[in-house]
Amino acid sequence: MPDALHAAAAAFPLPPEPEEPSELRLRGFFLLDRTTCRLYLDTPESQDAPPFGIDLPLQDEKGSVTVGVSAVHTALPILLLGELERMRKDVHDPYCHTVYDLVDWLTGS
Repeated sequence: MPDALHAAAAAFPLPPEPEEPSELRLRGFFLLDRTTCRLYLDTPESQDAPPFGIDLPLQDEKGSVTVGVSAVHTALPILLLGELERMRKDVHDPYCHTVYDLVDWLTGS
């Protein structure tokens, strides 16, 4: 599990230059269970608004780190343009304003 969580969090690295803001910033995480985590993200424009959450798979049914989680950083800005809305989850999370479930999208379920 630590490797899987590290892979998910590492998908949102800090920019190489301090004055260069990240497109998406990792604000925190929450383990939902042994196979799923929720990452809390925001953008430089978010200012004081709460982050949004994305649910990601950590491990497959065999316990291996889920392949493709590290690609979420690249795909998420495109998904934010409209595709992500259909992945909105109807849950209340006091740590974010909206939750998107990317588990099925990444696992092909």
